Amino acid sequence: GIAMTDCVTGQVLGRKCGKLPPKMVLRGAVKIISYFAPQLKVKLDADKPYCISPLGSTPQVLQLKGTKGFDAGYQADQSIESSQEEPEDLTSSLLSLMGCQQSSAPTSVARAKARKKAFDRLYAENDKSLVFDRSTEYSFEFLQHLIDFEDLSVDLGSIAGKLLLKELLDGQPLKFMAAQRRNNNNGVGGQGNKGRDLDLDYLWSFDIFHETLFTDCRDE
Repeated sequence: GIAMTDCVTGQVLGRKCGKLPPKMVLRGAVKIISYFAPQLKVKLDADKPYCISPLGSTPQVLQLKGTKGFDAGYQADQSIESSQEEPEDLTSSLLSLMGCQQSSAPTSVARAKARKKAFDRLYAENDKSLVFDRSTEYSFEFLQHLIDFEDLSVDLGSIAGKLLLKELLDGQPLKFMAAQRRNNNNGVGGQGNKGRDLDLDYLWSFDIFHETLFTDCRDE
Protein backbone atom coordinates (compact mmCIF):
# COMPACT_ATOMS: atom_id res chain seq x y z
CA GLY A 1 0.00 0.00 0.00
CA ILE A 2 0.89 3.67 -0.29
CA ALA A 3 2.49 5.15 2.82
CA MET A 4 0.24 7.86 4.23
CA THR A 5 3.21 10.02 5.20
CA ASP A 6 4.18 10.11 1.51
CA CYS A 7 0.88 11.79 0.62
CA VAL A 8 0.18 15.51 0.47
CA THR A 9 -2.67 17.80 -0.51
CA GLY A 10 -2.88 21.46 -1.46
CA GLN A 11 -2.32 23.69 -4.49
CA VAL A 12 0.24 23.19 -7.27
CA LEU A 13 0.22 25.68 -10.15
CA GLY A 14 1.69 25.19 -13.61
CA ARG A 15 3.08 28.71 -13.96
CA LYS A 16 3.72 31.83 -11.92
CA CYS A 17 1.01 33.40 -9.81
CA GLY A 18 -0.50 36.65 -10.98
CA LYS A 19 -0.53 39.61 -8.62
CA LEU A 20 0.29 38.49 -5.10
CA PRO A 21 -1.45 40.23 -2.19
CA PRO A 22 0.61 42.56 0.06
CA LYS A 23 3.18 40.71 2.16
CA MET A 24 1.33 41.51 5.38
CA VAL A 25 -1.87 39.93 4.02
CA LEU A 26 0.08 36.98 2.64
CA ARG A 27 1.78 36.34 5.97
CA GLY A 28 -1.60 36.51 7.69
CA ALA A 29 -3.07 34.00 5.24
CA VAL A 30 -0.18 31.57 5.70
CA LYS A 31 -0.45 31.96 9.48
CA ILE A 32 -4.13 31.03 9.42
CA ILE A 33 -3.65 28.01 7.15
CA SER A 34 -0.63 26.89 9.21
CA TYR A 35 -2.88 26.82 12.26
CA PHE A 36 -4.89 24.05 10.56
CA ALA A 37 -1.85 22.45 8.89
CA PRO A 38 1.38 23.01 10.92
CA GLN A 39 3.48 21.09 8.35
CA LEU A 40 2.44 23.50 5.58
CA LYS A 41 5.07 24.24 2.91
CA VAL A 42 4.49 27.34 0.76
CA LYS A 43 6.39 28.86 -2.15
CA LEU A 44 4.33 31.34 -4.14
CA ASP A 45 7.08 33.50 -5.67
CA ALA A 46 8.35 30.65 -7.89
CA ASP A 47 7.93 29.69 -11.54
CA LYS A 48 5.82 26.72 -10.37
CA PRO A 49 4.17 27.89 -7.12
CA TYR A 50 2.89 25.44 -4.54
CA CYS A 51 1.21 25.22 -1.17
CA ILE A 52 1.17 21.66 0.22
CA SER A 53 0.72 19.86 3.52
CA PRO A 54 0.25 16.25 4.73
CA LEU A 55 -2.90 14.48 3.58
CA GLY A 56 -3.29 12.73 6.94
CA SER A 57 -3.35 15.87 9.08
CA THR A 58 -4.63 18.68 6.84
CA PRO A 59 -8.32 17.67 6.63
CA GLN A 60 -10.66 19.06 9.24
CA VAL A 61 -12.39 15.68 9.22
CA LEU A 62 -11.00 12.25 8.31
CA GLN A 63 -13.24 9.19 8.62
CA LEU A 64 -12.52 5.50 8.00
CA LYS A 65 -15.09 2.92 6.94
CA GLY A 66 -14.49 -0.75 6.10
CA THR A 67 -15.77 -1.97 2.71
CA LYS A 68 -15.62 -5.76 3.37
CA GLY A 69 -12.62 -6.34 1.15
CA PHE A 70 -11.33 -4.81 -2.08
CA ASP A 71 -13.87 -4.58 -4.89
CA ALA A 72 -12.75 -3.07 -8.20
CA GLY A 73 -16.35 -2.07 -8.93
CA TYR A 74 -16.98 -0.47 -5.54
CA GLN A 75 -18.63 2.96 -5.48
CA ALA A 76 -19.23 5.27 -2.54
CA ASP A 77 -22.81 5.19 -1.27
CA GLN A 78 -23.21 8.97 -1.66
CA SER A 79 -24.30 9.29 1.96
CA ILE A 80 -21.89 12.15 2.75
CA GLU A 81 -23.77 14.95 4.44
CA SER A 82 -23.01 18.66 4.13
CA SER A 83 -21.48 18.71 7.61
CA GLN A 84 -19.05 16.04 8.81
CA GLU A 85 -17.47 15.43 12.21
CA GLU A 86 -14.24 13.82 13.33
CA PRO A 87 -15.19 10.30 14.53
CA GLU A 88 -15.89 9.60 18.18
CA ASP A 89 -15.63 5.86 17.52
CA LEU A 90 -11.98 4.71 17.56
CA THR A 91 -12.54 2.15 14.77
CA SER A 92 -13.56 5.00 12.44
CA SER A 93 -10.60 7.19 13.39
CA LEU A 94 -7.09 7.29 11.99
CA LEU A 95 -5.90 7.29 15.61
CA SER A 96 -6.67 3.56 15.75
CA LEU A 97 -4.07 2.86 13.04
CA MET A 98 -1.45 4.91 14.87
CA GLY A 99 -1.81 2.94 18.10
CA CYS A 100 -3.37 5.89 19.90
CA GLN A 101 -6.30 5.98 22.26
CA GLN A 102 -9.40 7.70 21.01
CA SER A 103 -9.64 11.34 22.00
CA SER A 104 -12.25 12.03 24.67
CA ALA A 105 -12.62 15.62 23.46
CA PRO A 106 -16.27 16.73 23.20
CA THR A 107 -15.91 18.59 19.88
CA SER A 108 -15.00 17.55 16.36
CA VAL A 109 -12.32 20.26 16.15
CA ALA A 110 -10.61 19.03 19.33
CA ARG A 111 -10.70 15.39 18.18
CA ALA A 112 -9.25 16.42 14.82
CA LYS A 113 -6.48 18.27 16.65
CA ALA A 114 -5.46 15.04 18.40
CA ARG A 115 -5.34 13.19 15.06
CA LYS A 116 -3.37 16.01 13.40
CA LYS A 117 -0.79 16.09 16.21
CA ALA A 118 -0.26 12.32 16.13
CA PHE A 119 0.00 12.17 12.32
CA ASP A 120 2.34 15.17 12.04
CA ARG A 121 4.70 13.38 14.42
CA LEU A 122 4.85 10.41 12.01
CA TYR A 123 5.20 12.76 9.03
CA ALA A 124 8.13 14.63 10.58
CA GLU A 125 9.86 11.30 11.27
CA ASN A 126 9.13 10.08 7.70
CA ASP A 127 7.54 6.98 9.26
CA LYS A 128 6.28 4.64 6.50
CA SER A 129 4.43 2.18 8.75
CA LEU A 130 0.97 3.65 8.12
CA VAL A 131 -0.40 2.70 4.68
CA PHE A 132 -3.65 3.11 2.79
CA ASP A 133 -5.74 -0.07 2.69
CA ARG A 134 -7.84 -0.81 -0.40
CA SER A 135 -10.51 -2.43 1.76
CA THR A 136 -11.12 0.84 3.63
CA GLU A 137 -13.05 3.89 2.48
CA TYR A 138 -11.46 7.21 3.50
CA SER A 139 -13.59 10.37 3.67
CA PHE A 140 -11.90 13.77 3.85
CA GLU A 141 -13.32 17.20 4.60
CA PHE A 142 -10.94 20.07 3.92
CA LEU A 143 -11.18 23.84 4.40
CA GLN A 144 -13.61 24.42 1.54
CA HIS A 145 -15.91 26.25 3.97
CA LEU A 146 -13.44 29.16 3.83
CA ILE A 147 -14.00 29.60 0.08
CA ASP A 148 -16.85 31.72 -1.25
CA PHE A 149 -17.55 30.36 -4.73
CA GLU A 150 -19.82 33.28 -5.58
CA ASP A 151 -16.81 35.54 -6.17
CA LEU A 152 -13.99 32.97 -5.70
CA SER A 153 -12.62 34.49 -2.52
CA VAL A 154 -11.20 33.21 0.76
CA ASP A 155 -12.41 34.67 4.05
CA LEU A 156 -9.38 34.88 6.34
CA GLY A 157 -11.15 36.75 9.11
CA SER A 158 -9.79 39.76 10.97
CA ILE A 159 -6.14 38.85 10.35
CA ALA A 160 -6.13 39.09 6.56
CA GLY A 161 -9.71 39.89 5.53
CA LYS A 162 -11.29 38.68 2.30
CA LEU A 163 -8.84 37.59 -0.38
CA LEU A 164 -9.99 37.47 -4.01
CA LEU A 165 -8.26 34.62 -5.82
CA LYS A 166 -8.70 35.96 -9.38
CA GLU A 167 -5.51 38.03 -9.49
CA LEU A 168 -3.43 35.45 -7.63
CA LEU A 169 -4.45 32.50 -9.85
CA ASP A 170 -4.14 34.50 -13.10
CA GLY A 171 -6.52 32.25 -15.04
CA GLN A 172 -5.34 29.00 -13.46
CA PRO A 173 -7.91 26.74 -11.76
CA LEU A 174 -8.20 26.10 -8.06
CA LYS A 175 -7.31 22.49 -7.30
CA PHE A 176 -8.68 19.82 -5.01
CA MET A 177 -5.96 17.23 -5.11
CA ALA A 178 -3.95 14.61 -3.26
CA ALA A 179 -0.65 13.18 -4.40
CA GLN A 180 2.10 10.76 -3.41
CA ARG A 181 5.56 12.31 -3.18
CA ARG A 182 8.24 10.19 -4.79
CA ASN A 183 11.23 11.49 -2.84
CA ASN A 184 12.13 11.73 0.84
CA ASN A 185 12.24 15.49 1.38
CA ASN A 186 8.56 16.12 2.08
CA GLY A 187 7.69 16.58 -1.56
CA VAL A 188 9.89 19.58 -2.34
CA GLY A 189 12.53 19.49 -5.03
CA GLY A 190 13.08 17.56 -8.25
CA GLN A 191 11.17 18.07 -11.46
CA GLY A 192 8.44 15.44 -11.10
CA ASN A 193 5.26 15.58 -13.16
CA LYS A 194 5.77 17.82 -16.18
CA GLY A 195 8.45 19.88 -14.47
CA ARG A 196 6.23 21.14 -11.68
CA ASP A 197 9.14 21.33 -9.21
CA LEU A 198 7.39 18.75 -7.03
CA ASP A 199 8.08 15.07 -7.50
CA LEU A 200 4.46 13.95 -7.24
CA ASP A 201 2.17 11.19 -8.51
CA TYR A 202 -1.43 12.38 -8.28
CA LEU A 203 -3.97 10.22 -6.48
CA TRP A 204 -6.74 12.60 -7.56
CA SER A 205 -6.86 16.12 -8.94
CA PHE A 206 -9.95 18.20 -9.74
CA ASP A 207 -9.59 21.56 -11.48
CA ILE A 208 -12.18 24.09 -10.26
CA PHE A 209 -12.73 26.94 -12.71
CA HIS A 210 -14.76 30.08 -12.08
CA GLU A 211 -16.16 32.71 -14.41
CA THR A 212 -13.82 35.32 -12.93
CA LEU A 213 -10.84 33.31 -14.24
CA PHE A 214 -11.90 32.98 -17.87
CA THR A 215 -10.53 36.29 -19.14
CA ASP A 216 -7.05 35.35 -17.87
CA CYS A 217 -7.01 31.74 -19.14
CA ARG A 218 -4.35 30.88 -21.68
CA ASP A 219 -2.96 27.85 -23.49
CA GLU A 220 -0.05 26.24 -21.70
